[in-house]
Amino acid sequence: DPIPDEASVDIQITIDRPLTDSEKEALEDFKQTIAALEAAIMALADNAVLTLPNGADVTGAELKAIWAKTDFVINDIGHIYGSVTDSQGNVFPGNQTDRGQANPNWGNYEISFNIDLLNDYDDNTGGMNYVVAHELGHLSQADSNYYSSEITANDIARALLNGAGLDYLENPNGGGYTPGAPTQFSAAPSGGGRS
Repeated sequence: DPIPDEASVDIQITIDRPLTDSEKEALEDFKQTIAALEAAIMALADNAVLTLPNGADVTGAELKAIWAKTDFVINDIGHIYGSVTDSQGNVFPGNQTDRGQANPNWGNYEISFNIDLLNDYDDNTGGMNYVVAHELGHLSQADSNYYSSEITANDIARALLNGAGLDYLENPNGGGYTPGAPTQFSAAPSGGGRS
């Protein structure tokens, strides 16, 4: 198990069977996506800001802080993301799906995917970039009313990827993108943080 820290973004694979060739390829592409997103996030100025249509702001400094504390877990097909209990007995309810989830985990962020989800997104141009950035978008809203908003996570993912020149899905699930939403972070802050 990876030790929680800010020194690295760790990937833990919990699958105890041989991987198929397409799953191996998806994991390699996933690792490349993690490296590309790390570079994109670190290239953001701390005061770079994305003002979302709902009025909330996400800054470069906020994304860097979240990314530094984020680790990834890759599970087998059919894994259900149910409740998670931390060492103090606090319960995070989970999203009860069998594909993936972004778990705020009380500041020790964890993004989990089932291998079939990665395999599916790997078959689409910009899909792997999108699915990772989308879950990061959820984490950036963890303490707000927009944590569960798929379209908000989509808008954040597109702005991060587009601003870095990385491919993203043109028509993602969860409502697509908000019409007129900014397509990249701006250099000048509009309000100084999430509202």
